[in-house]
Amino acid sequence: MRRRIQVRLGVKARLVGELVHENDGRREHSVFCYAPEWQTAPDAFAISPQLPVDRAVFHLTRQGDREAIPAVMMDGGPDSWGRAVIQSGLGRRCDELDYLLKVDDWLRTGALRYFDEEGAPLAPPRSQRIPRLPEVSHLVEAARRFDADPESYPRNRAEFMQLAGSLGGARPKLCVADEPGDHCIAKLARTSDRLPVAKAEVLALRLAKGVGIRAAKARLMHGEGEHPLALIRRFDRTANKMRLHFMSAQTMLGIDGAAPGDYVSIAEALRSQGCNPAEQMAELFQRLAFTILVSNFDDHLRNHGFIYAGSGRWQLSPAYDINPEPGARGNLKTAISEIHGFRPSIEAALDAAPFFDLDADSAAKCAGTMAVYIRDSWRPLGEKLGMTPAELRLYAPAFEHEEARAALRCHGKVRG
Repeated sequence: MRRRIQVRLGVKARLVGELVHENDGRREHSVFCYAPEWQTAPDAFAISPQLPVDRAVFHLTRQGDREAIPAVMMDGGPDSWGRAVIQSGLGRRCDELDYLLKVDDWLRTGALRYFDEEGAPLAPPRSQRIPRLPEVSHLVEAARRFDADPESYPRNRAEFMQLAGSLGGARPKLCVADEPGDHCIAKLARTSDRLPVAKAEVLALRLAKGVGIRAAKARLMHGEGEHPLALIRRFDRTANKMRLHFMSAQTMLGIDGAAPGDYVSIAEALRSQGCNPAEQMAELFQRLAFTILVSNFDDHLRNHGFIYAGSGRWQLSPAYDINPEPGARGNLKTAISEIHGFRPSIEAALDAAPFFDLDADSAAKCAGTMAVYIRDSWRPLGEKLGMTPAELRLYAPAFEHEEARAALRCHGKVRG
């Protein structure tokens, strides 16, 4: 089956190019080309580094971990739980185009949009408005039933195909309206959860803000269930409903599938393509050290993102999906560098500081100052979020560990 799709951008749906997708059941491939009017526009830009505007045609074939659709487009597609909902709803095997197009046009992450040859949006028509917070309790319960038994759950799942949007990850998620013009991702607890992961994620994001990292705004919503919901404000939409073009670090680095990358490579991308590169690289180093200090071992490349900043430049998106893990110390999903590897080591991060254009004292001061703030703040903030004494004890190993003590020793040396 062959389909021709107009690729457009933003609220005004400016034509960017055309995607021709073909799947005959054995081979899936696509061809993308920029529209002539995009190529000649003074404000045109490459929607990803792998798709420079000065090239005419891009051929992609599904092979191994490489998708048949440009990665920057699939950044707006669902992952894991969202795919399970879509496939269950369609009742058949899906290809990448199915996943991409079975997402509400407004809810899809980023600014890319997809239309047919006549200019009609290729997305499920929204049969209902995005629910406001007081209205989501039945959806939360239904999502949990789906999560518990996706095979036998009744087949009236269309509402999830619209409300889940392109929200990726392994956890059930919905898009909900908070304040007027303010859309949030509601992250639900899984039926198998034994830890208050929503509280811990909101805690981590607030700690990140406290140390000066630009992080997604987050709060908790308490309902009838045992665990609250984490409400994460979307950062790819503005208050006046503008859509911001988003790209994952996986796409920025041109890495296929779940193959790992490293923070230094992200820093190099910021050096060449970022706005205010020195400032951006310093913040990336800060995020690396913070990730180690709060035991966030799910920092894979899709959990790092970029927002288009204009004039062909990119900036780090607000930090998101920071999830402290209080169990045995794990490894980072994104290496510090090819040299320093995946071990979450403050010493290794400091040794890599020159790759982020930071001198030794600046890097040590950054790590040490954050360690002091986290040491003094994580318990009080956790208590304000409703964490019980037992939950605080469970999460203590995520914040109180040898790497945190190493950073505190840096603070003492710099202060002295």
